[in-house]
Amino acid sequence: MEESTLIDWQSDQSHLLINPSYPDSSQLQFSKILEQSHRWPAHVWLATSGSTVKKWVGLSKEALLTSAKAVNQHLQSGPFDRWALALPEFHVGGIGIRVRSFLSGAKVFDFKSVIQNAKWNARLFYDFLTDNQVTLTSLVPSQLFDLIHLDLKSPTHLRAVVIGGDRLLPELGNRALERGWNLLPSYGLTECGSSVATASLQENSKLKILSHLQSRTVEGRLAFKGSSLLSTYAYFEEDQLNFIDPKVDGWFISMDRGEVNGNFLSIFGRIDEYIKIGGENVDISRLEMILQTLKLRLQIRQSMTLLAIPDVRLGHIIHLVIEGTKDESVEQVILTSFHDLVLPFERIRHISRVEEIPKSALSKVLRKDLINHLK
Repeated sequence: MEESTLIDWQSDQSHLLINPSYPDSSQLQFSKILEQSHRWPAHVWLATSGSTVKKWVGLSKEALLTSAKAVNQHLQSGPFDRWALALPEFHVGGIGIRVRSFLSGAKVFDFKSVIQNAKWNARLFYDFLTDNQVTLTSLVPSQLFDLIHLDLKSPTHLRAVVIGGDRLLPELGNRALERGWNLLPSYGLTECGSSVATASLQENSKLKILSHLQSRTVEGRLAFKGSSLLSTYAYFEEDQLNFIDPKVDGWFISMDRGEVNGNFLSIFGRIDEYIKIGGENVDISRLEMILQTLKLRLQIRQSMTLLAIPDVRLGHIIHLVIEGTKDESVEQVILTSFHDLVLPFERIRHISRVEEIPKSALSKVLRKDLINHLK
């Protein structure tokens, strides 16, 4: 991976930020993007998260700077701030912190320097926050879960934690607030240069659309327009590299369902999360939220998720996948509690155990990979 700290945000040089865990063959293939993207100077190329079919987003440095300026204004951030970087810098959330600090003069403390190549460690990160008197950080919900599971209270110098990358469970958010963590739920997209809407320091229950973007809905899908949008996608079909600009009249139409009310938006989930079971509409994201909330209440640490598996008779069935060795007591308590909260046709019909649930760098479950693994 190219070191983001070496990026000159005012030069015409372009950068390809690659996950270092990709095999050498993939890294060699993806390097063709820089070789063939001369039409887009001064760009940063990032892979979209949560997908094994690599679609790369080309963001101009100006787009990233525009997004960072709006976030800094929203967070009232300046040179007095001290950011803790706990997100990968080949993801827009991680590189976004670097750009914000470039504009604001805030210091960045990189957690990778502590853990090196080791896995995320909540206790070490908490000590890292305290040792460096951190004032701002950005985390995904799974990282917050680990901190709250340890019953850790927020350091007094930490003025805000931006939560993005996935939906924040209300119960997890409430438990964090009880322990003094000032959470700012956020919604963003790589295609929009990072943050789209973030709760405010004064009101953390609403997602406020940031000043650099316009937002509306198109057939129930959230759409955005502004100077932080991507220039183009780059993707491979076999060995052929293709470029395509997905914007329509300057608008990028996302895959997320939502609603815009004035300067605020609400997220309902992705359009591909609705399935049919026995002719009934089912929102798999709602069922996943129920499962993860139960896991939190029951203090279960094992990773688990739901899959919608195609079924000839019913259309789909709900499949529970649990990471680790079999524990019938865990399975039984989850099934009983889950079935008490859902409709009969939404019940879990099959359980599988896997050694490890495949996840992205931001801990999102790679469902296509998991389904292929179970075949």
